[in-house]
Amino acid sequence: MDTAFYAGAFPAYTSAELRRFIAEGAARSDAMRAEIERREAVEAGDLSRATPGENLDAARRHAESGRESYEASLRQRPNYPGGRPRRTWGQLDDVARWSWTRDQSAHRTT
Repeated sequence: MDTAFYAGAFPAYTSAELRRFIAEGAARSDAMRAEIERREAVEAGDLSRATPGENLDAARRHAESGRESYEASLRQRPNYPGGRPRRTWGQLDDVARWSWTRDQSAHRTT
């Protein structure tokens, strides 16, 4: 098995389906309970228990959130203090984009 793409236990089943299997007396109910607990922890924000795919999804969501914050800031202040237009998200370099995705509270939008 390629652990770089490990998807977690029981990837074909939702947590609701796993709960149903447990209620029906499934043989691997302990493993199912552990997987439900892991999924709930990840959903609550504990990425230390996330699979690589879940970590990638979280990073992508965070990057999109940074873009949304920058674009909101751009709408509020389309120009620099001297009057020159600010760059669009697509015109920003990698470091500038990263700065918007790392800590959104550092960017004032008012």
